Amino acid sequence: MTTVLARARPALEVLSISALDLFATSLGVFVLMAVILFPYYLKQPALEVGRAGAEAELADARAALDAAHRTATQAAEARAAAEARRAHAAETLAEAKIAEKEAEDAMLEAASRAHEAGKRRAAAEEKLAALPITDLDLVFVMDATGSMRDEIADIQANLLGIVHTLHRLAPTLNVGFVAFKDRTDAYVTRAFPLTPMEGVNLARLQAFVEGLNAKGGGDPPEPVGQALAEAIAMPWCEGVQGRIVIIGDAAERPGNWGAALDRAAEFAASGSGTAGRRRRFRRSSRPYDRKRDAVDPSAATSGGHPMSGDTNLERGWTLEGRGPDGQVLRLAFGETQVRRADPGLTMGRHPALAELVVDDPTVSRRHTRLSISGNMLHVEDLNSLNGTAIDGGVVPPFERLPLRDGQTLLLGDATLTLVRQR
Repeated sequence: MTTVLARARPALEVLSISALDLFATSLGVFVLMAVILFPYYLKQPALEVGRAGAEAELADARAALDAAHRTATQAAEARAAAEARRAHAAETLAEAKIAEKEAEDAMLEAASRAHEAGKRRAAAEEKLAALPITDLDLVFVMDATGSMRDEIADIQANLLGIVHTLHRLAPTLNVGFVAFKDRTDAYVTRAFPLTPMEGVNLARLQAFVEGLNAKGGGDPPEPVGQALAEAIAMPWCEGVQGRIVIIGDAAERPGNWGAALDRAAEFAASGSGTAGRRRRFRRSSRPYDRKRDAVDPSAATSGGHPMSGDTNLERGWTLEGRGPDGQVLRLAFGETQVRRADPGLTMGRHPALAELVVDDPTVSRRHTRLSISGNMLHVEDLNSLNGTAIDGGVVPPFERLPLRDGQTLLLGDATLTLVRQR
């Protein structure tokens, strides 16, 4: 028996996948994915570069945003500061407007006061012109003990002003001073004699008063009578007003009241200051007389100097010029005439107060004074309202400056040129 060996055929199933099929399928999927993703792999380096750039731009944007935030913060702060400055400026402007208004009101008030002061000055000058102005001898009798400290300081500060004011009122002025303390102090009385207030004498009087010190005393009674007696014993001038001013805070000792009052009554009864007083000297100058001292500049003596009574003065000056309105001004005066006048010839607008009259409204009633010192003519401003000038240079009040031939003298608005007559 023959035996045939045959291989059994496997049965084919539709849903069965062999290993080969699975491999083939996977390979196909791989190939397909590779084809799809191949362009992406080609762009990967460029994408990396773009990403880095985007990150850098993002960092720059963040930095710019931070800077913008800081700028915005600074702008807000600046705006707040500007608003504060604006508010301060508005407040300052308001204060300035208030100050301007106050200044305008003050100016109006000052103008009103100046107007009133001008009216009072004019009235005072009118009263001054009506006063009988004569020569004056004046003696201050002052308590110099410790209780008078404030009064001594006051007179030390104001003595010059008092003397200058009195000098404007009186053609000539002599001033004396008696200081007194108590009997147990360094001195009882200390005196500065009656002296003409010209040249260095005013400085000497001021130095005397500056040397006073308020010390001593302590008990109310003080030697007022003794100081008064020393004042009365001073060399009073004849034919002038005599006045004693007592400054103190304590009375005379009880036992001496009667004698002191008798001395005061005798002095007061003397009237002009001549009767019942010791007469030590006369004034060297004579009262100004227009006829006696008239000057004819064209006239000259034949030789030598004229006698004191000669009216034809061989040397003199003229002041020639014009006023602000064009009026011709001419003043003539002689050397002897100036030397006779003590303390000098007064120039001014008022005929009763000035020897040389300048008829101009800008010239004061007593404007300036002419005198001779060292054979040279000098000018002294008498604290005039509109001032005095020589060749444009201002002459300070109560300071004597030389006036030379050909120089221009300005009194207010009146211009005069000095011409020497030989």
